[in-house]
Amino acid sequence: MGYTSALDSFKKIDILVNGNVDFANADLKIRTLSFHSGKIERFQLPNHPDVLLNANKEEDVLSDSDDINGNFTYPIFLPNGEKKYDKVIVLLHGLNERSWMKYMPWADELARSTNSAVILFPISYHINRAPKEWADPRAMLSVLNDCNQRYGKADSSSFVNIALSRRLLSDPLRFFTSGYQSAIDLVSLLEQIQMGSIPYVKGDAQVDFFAYSIGAFLSQILFIANPNDIVSNSRLFMFCGGAFFNDMNGVSKMIMDEASFSKIFSYYNDEFEKESARQTRLGVFIADNRFAMAFRSMLNMDRLKDFRCDMFSKFKGQVYAISLLKDKVIPPTGVSSFFRSIGSKNIEMVDFAFPHSHEQPFPIIGKPTIGDAVDGGFKHVFRRAASFLG
Repeated sequence: MGYTSALDSFKKIDILVNGNVDFANADLKIRTLSFHSGKIERFQLPNHPDVLLNANKEEDVLSDSDDINGNFTYPIFLPNGEKKYDKVIVLLHGLNERSWMKYMPWADELARSTNSAVILFPISYHINRAPKEWADPRAMLSVLNDCNQRYGKADSSSFVNIALSRRLLSDPLRFFTSGYQSAIDLVSLLEQIQMGSIPYVKGDAQVDFFAYSIGAFLSQILFIANPNDIVSNSRLFMFCGGAFFNDMNGVSKMIMDEASFSKIFSYYNDEFEKESARQTRLGVFIADNRFAMAFRSMLNMDRLKDFRCDMFSKFKGQVYAISLLKDKVIPPTGVSSFFRSIGSKNIEMVDFAFPHSHEQPFPIIGKPTIGDAVDGGFKHVFRRAASFLG
């Protein structure tokens, strides 16, 4: 089955509503499992004028929702039905995703081509870890119109990116704290697998990662921190990701607007590092916590370079990336810089023979004439992934 036909099939399924799914003409089964995210350290922006000068009041509908974010389900794809698998791939998505639809053919292909169970794990405040209103066009269009009236219309704003944009603009620290919670959750997931407490997965299963976009950034941080050698035997395949933060450009109507990206870009390239030298609760935490150090080391090539390179020197052969030459969000030059910094050549540059972008690497909606070409591009990426992770 090609990518386009697989996507047509999965469009009929809302995994967040249907939960468990069986297929009449295939062994593939999809099951959903519950997860509880433990309480993590909470921080607020330090009261420094240069940080708070442009602070914006946040709309109530965009406020944190700890219960929704902390208690959720995730899908697991079982290519050969309900049995115990000795290989599992954790698939991590991109920034500002509100649905699994884009990734279901990806998970299906990885599961079938590697005979692995594939877990689609949501990042903090994404997919079903966020209030439903954030994915509701009508609700978000109301927020967008209100913001346009109050602050002026921004060309890069849309009802798709307004929730993430406003949340980061009002509190840029959320980019770090959400990532930290996601990393802690992944460690908990891996520990559950090791203990044999995840249905359909053996306790001694090989665990690998397929990570896209900001999911790749999160994976790099996990591999650098590597608490208790939790990923020492894991492999990481990155697609449209792998760059240092300061080589990224998140401005997109599908990701975040220009004002919010400028805010976090400035904050993490300047004030965040200054805070690590202050004796505040946040400063002490980001100076000493292993995940915070890993995060800081991925902000730019020169920050905590020895720490990052020492850790990744152990993983050079376990990490591979495919970068798109036309990617404007996480450009290939940025991904190349990371691989050069760890002394690895496990990177491939690809230029598909059809219109595509970082946000839509395999576009088919409204473009049926390029279906065969898209199938070919998809097959190339996922054959590489299966070869590396299989």
